[in-house]
Amino acid sequence: MASFRIAAPLVIAAFSANHALAQSVSINESLADPQLSTLLAAPDFAKLSMEDSKSAGGPWRYGVQIPVDGVHIDGSSKRGLDWQRLSDGRLSWTWRLTAPGAKTLDLHFADLRLPARAELVLRGEGDDNVRRIAAESLAKDGGEFWSPYVAGEVVDVQIIVPAESTGDVRMQLASVTHGYRGLFEHVDPVQKSGSCNVDVACPAGAGWQDQIDSVGHYTFSKSGSSYVCTGTLVGNTAQTTTPYFLTANHCVSTQAVASTIVVYWNYQSATCRTPGSSASGTPLSRSIASHSQSGTTLVANYSNSDFALLRLNANVPTGANPFFSGWDASGTTPTSAVGIHHPAGHEKRIAVENNALAITGYGGGSGSTHWRVIDWDQGTTEGGSSGSGLWNQNKLLVGQLHGGSAACGNDLSDYYGRLSVSWNGGGSSTSRLRDWLAPSSSATTLAGYRTGGGGTPGPGPGVLANGCLFYKSPRPRD
Repeated sequence: MASFRIAAPLVIAAFSANHALAQSVSINESLADPQLSTLLAAPDFAKLSMEDSKSAGGPWRYGVQIPVDGVHIDGSSKRGLDWQRLSDGRLSWTWRLTAPGAKTLDLHFADLRLPARAELVLRGEGDDNVRRIAAESLAKDGGEFWSPYVAGEVVDVQIIVPAESTGDVRMQLASVTHGYRGLFEHVDPVQKSGSCNVDVACPAGAGWQDQIDSVGHYTFSKSGSSYVCTGTLVGNTAQTTTPYFLTANHCVSTQAVASTIVVYWNYQSATCRTPGSSASGTPLSRSIASHSQSGTTLVANYSNSDFALLRLNANVPTGANPFFSGWDASGTTPTSAVGIHHPAGHEKRIAVENNALAITGYGGGSGSTHWRVIDWDQGTTEGGSSGSGLWNQNKLLVGQLHGGSAACGNDLSDYYGRLSVSWNGGGSSTSRLRDWLAPSSSATTLAGYRTGGGGTPGPGPGVLANGCLFYKSPRPRD
């Protein structure tokens, strides 16, 4: 008998190359010995192993945060800094961090402010292991910033700034996450992003391209660990491009967590790999993801139906070809359904249920808060699929994944919080959907769309990127 799983956020690490557009010369493109460096203390691996052995059913942890002291820049200070002049006239400051044995490193800045034309460069060992964050991607007045990760045990933290603007730099590194486990060690090798999963490019995805484009994969951090879940870009009755993003409350339930989110778009196979084949069970390079963006605002959530509605802190890049999914909050039972998701933090997949859904409580208990997918006819879901959308036969969103026991090799069920329940939620604007998706309308259905009459992203910086990415992910499903 299979164990029941909450659709756990699948712990992952995320990386994004070229995290924002930046004009810079090709200088120091490989690691060189900097004058400033810090050797980080190693975590207690035996203790971590013991803790991990007792955490069955919870999020999969890949790393722990190591506090860092003394790595900071205050441009207004009189303290001298070792700035090096580059060939383009800008100045560069570099500090190396080494964490022996780490598989990945990602950084948490308590404060980061850069002047115009400046950039933060995180450079790891090897090729294609450089992350660039342009000043235009950050909050103008500075603030907290969670970086994408670099692979390996060494990272050079480089600040490049116009010579006349060094006084405007402010940087305070708070901690480094030591990734002590590989990104996918928690996945059963036989079902690694299970081979029964179906690529969105397969025949099952025909006619669903709009809905496929509305689905994003995201990373987040809480309690010293990093995770991955899935969400859906949703439309509103004013048909604006305000970037509302529907996901699961068990993934994101506080603003503190919402602030750490990085969303990745279009991480999917361009071809159909035969379901059940070894190729279908092999994850693809994260470099195929086209865009990413950082930072979100939590506008509403409700634990009973396990929904969280986020507003992305920047509009979705037009190059990501965004689609704002339509929805059905009428409560009418779908006669068939489709789920689109990122299993195990891997490339986007599609699952098909050809039969009517059932109304139930979560896990099959009493109540009417959830849709039950009795048994997927094509594909399945996994950890990392948490928060992903469920569409009815009319291609309208009707819920988001809470959890279940479905997997490759079984005929068990999944449970999705009903959008019709979330519509009125807990009775206030911060616990229901209708205030945000239909603020001046009594409509309970909406067709999706690609363009709108403008929109308002959430407050705060939004980091847009062309480039590649890597992840780690948990799924409350065990």
